Amino acid sequence: MRGYMRFSCGGKVLEASRIFRDMQIDKELGLPQPNGKTYDLMLEGFCREGMWEEVEMLVSSMKEKFGTMTLQSYNIQLLEMVRKGRLLEWHSLIAEMVTSVD
Repeated sequence: MRGYMRFSCGGKVLEASRIFRDMQIDKELGLPQPNGKTYDLMLEGFCREGMWEEVEMLVSSMKEKFGTMTLQSYNIQLLEMVRKGRLLEWHSLIAEMVTSVD
């Protein structure tokens, strides 16, 4: 998964997304279930590509599975929001982070 995300470009992110989806739903394939690191890699790829709808769905899935996001997950999002000029969303995410992370 890391290899797909390291030098992300749209096609690689989509391929990684397919593998990630398979990991989530196809237990018969014998694939491991995604862990926090896997989610963070997907989050980074989606953010870098500006795939913000996918970011929202992934974050929702992370919160459902783990109860909250990690500081690493927040950092990934915050960095890419600044890089992409999404400062209003950045400000909202900072406020969420302050209230939800111990």
